[in-house]
Parts: sequence; C-alpha cells; structure tokens
Amino acid sequence: RYNKSMKIELLEQPSEYHRFRYETEVSNGKLGGLLYGRTGNRSHVRLRVSGIDPLLHKSLIIIGATINSDLLPHPYFMVGDNCSNGAFQLKKDVDSLSNKSEFEFALEKVSLVCVSTKGAKLQEAIENRKKINFNPFNKNMDEARYNSRNLKSIRLVFQVFYTDYNDQHQPTNAIVTSDVITDSRQQVKLGIFDIHPNQATVSGCHDIWVYFDDPLPHADISSFKAELQAGPHGSCPCGVKVAKKHLLIISKPDATNYLTNLNERNKCDLVITDTRNGMADQRDLILLNAQQDNDPMHLFLTEAPQKRKRATPSQKPVVNMDEFLQIV
Repeated sequence: RYNKSMKIELLEQPSEYHRFRYETEVSNGKLGGLLYGRTGNRSHVRLRVSGIDPLLHKSLIIIGATINSDLLPHPYFMVGDNCSNGAFQLKKDVDSLSNKSEFEFALEKVSLVCVSTKGAKLQEAIENRKKINFNPFNKNMDEARYNSRNLKSIRLVFQVFYTDYNDQHQPTNAIVTSDVITDSRQQVKLGIFDIHPNQATVSGCHDIWVYFDDPLPHADISSFKAELQAGPHGSCPCGVKVAKKHLLIISKPDATNYLTNLNERNKCDLVITDTRNGMADQRDLILLNAQQDNDPMHLFLTEAPQKRKRATPSQKPVVNMDEFLQIV
C-alpha cells in the first residue's frame, strides 16, 4: 500500500558535469572525486523528506541509484557514505525526529563510478545493477541497449520506503529524479584565449589578466573561482578582482605558504571555474622561485594588451590576427 502523503524533494541538484571515477580508483575503500551540488563552492546534493507520520511510520529508508534520461536503470553505481551494493541507502528512525514531519539530508561523501564499455564487462555491470533490485519506474533495463555512446549521461533517482509498527516494509510514491549529470570530459570549456603575464614569482601579489574567446556568461566576480594548481607542490587559491565581457582580472596572492618543494621554474595551471555551471578552463603559468627573481618588476614592464585603436578614415584598416584580443 502506497503512502500518498509522503514527499521527497531535491533542494540542490547535483553538478551538471562530473568526472566519474573508475572502479580501480575506489577499490580498497578509497574515495575520491566526490559528487558536489550545482551551486558550486563544493556544496552538497541536498534532499528533503516531508509528510512523515509518527503514528504510521516507525522508520524510513531512502534508496537512491542511477538511471538514464528515459528513467531506465543505469549500470554506473554509487559508493561512499550510506552506500551499499552500488546504491545509496539511508535509514532514519522516526523517533529521532522529535515529532517533526520532515527532515533534510545531504550526499556529503558520495562518488559516482563508471563501468567498462567492453562487451562482457559491460554486461556484468548491467547484471549487477539489476541485482540491486531498485527500479522505481518498473522499466526494462534491456531496452536501454547500453554502449560506449549512451553511457556517459545519467540521472539519480531517490525513493522513500517506510517500516510500520508491524515491522513490515512499505513503498511510498515519494520519488524524485535529478537533472542529467554528464561526464566532465564532454564538458564545454570556458574558452580562455590568453593570459598576461604568463609568469609570476612565488612570493608577492600579482594581477593576471585572463582573456576569453566568447563573452562570459556572468558579470559578477562571485560566479568565478581561480586557483593555481602545481601538481605535487600543492595549490594556491586566487582572488577574482574584475569581471568584464571578455576579461577576468585575477589576483595571485603570495604563494609561499601554499606551495612546497618548488624548483626555480615551475609550470603550473591557472584554472578558472564558473561556479554556477561547473565549466572550467586552464592555461599554463610559470612560477619563478629563484632568488634573483624576487623582484617581480621585470615581469610587468609591458602593459597588458589593449584594444586596438580604430583606423582613421584615410587609412585602410589592417587586422593582424596574431594580436587580436577581445577585452571589451
């Protein structure tokens, strides 16, 4: 018997793009590449269950798993906190809610794991998904005909079950599906055209101008995140000072306390991320760590590229595409 008053809602959708982990990356209890929420800043996917009746419901069980865009079960699986056998499984005793009729929870440490696209291994993964026996929409998984082309986009589905005071498990019609989550390797990039300067010293604070091919989707600096990534040497968060149509001005702080065991010249990635939709792009930046480079002034003897002046009517304009920069 379905309980029609129960409801489950997604308060924060999962990130639009996610780098699905390989099975080898999550073996031996390791966990990496966590799934985050869509608002950015490493927020979590959050849900709310409401319509709880303490007189009817002894405990609740929320089960979540993967489906495709057509609501068929998908062979990718979930690992992490409250995950078992490839599915998310959270149990909540109603007594712990202090007579409240709703509660919220988050997927704080959960990763999504992809499977092999090769015939036998893919079929094994499909069979493993069937064994979870969680198919809220009663779809025939074989109709999906999964292959290397249609595996890389998924949705999540969550359904609420409850245990009554006769210790009988009952399903509810409280079901919610997420928006589509796509493999980050198919993600559209922000499209950085160039950066100036392309080197800086480890110590000291410097501004870096980042130019983009296309107009930026947002004009507020809070929508962007900048970070210097130096591989095994660590990473350094940067500030965003200015956001214009084709330009971000990034403030690099003194990185001395962020990066360790540096060489005299260090190739780093300056990574710019749109925190609203997860789009990102990066460019190489050289960090100088030699004593003779402690004075950064030689890096900034040339001004940042400026917009070309309009040609006078008496002249035929000549466009040098090598110098073309849009910084409107």
